Amino acid sequence: MPSRLDLCAPCDWKGVVALLKKANDFLCANALPPGQAYAVSLVLEELVTNVVRHAYDDPSGHDLCLDLALDAGKVRIVSRDHGRPFDPTAAKPQEPPASLAEATPGGLGLTLIRNMSESVAYSRRDGRNVVEVVVGEPDWERLGGNNRN
Repeated sequence: MPSRLDLCAPCDWKGVVALLKKANDFLCANALPPGQAYAVSLVLEELVTNVVRHAYDDPSGHDLCLDLALDAGKVRIVSRDHGRPFDPTAAKPQEPPASLAEATPGGLGLTLIRNMSESVAYSRRDGRNVVEVVVGEPDWERLGGNNRN
């Protein structure tokens, strides 16, 4: 199986679905452990959703690109877009609500990305946001759950 996948699609919901399907097919074909595949899928969904929702006033006519690479049991994800500059590593983490009654939709995606990843890096290159995330096998105990691989 190829250990690398490079994708670009229109920056809209149809493009997001196509990117996520191809990325999922790549993860399945490379037989990642189920817990790691799940973590990578969550991170990918949050990354691309944030770009479509927040990077542009009007995302039509723009592309979103993803590169996935497997190396030594880790998945390196690189997301690239021409949207407004946004450094997710500088954004203040949002605290989870104390109770379900206090919960509001949204706002925890960056926290999820940070918790599911070993590292998150940002740069602005050639007018693009470049976010690089490395996902290994999640530490489910640290995350408050059981590893059910």
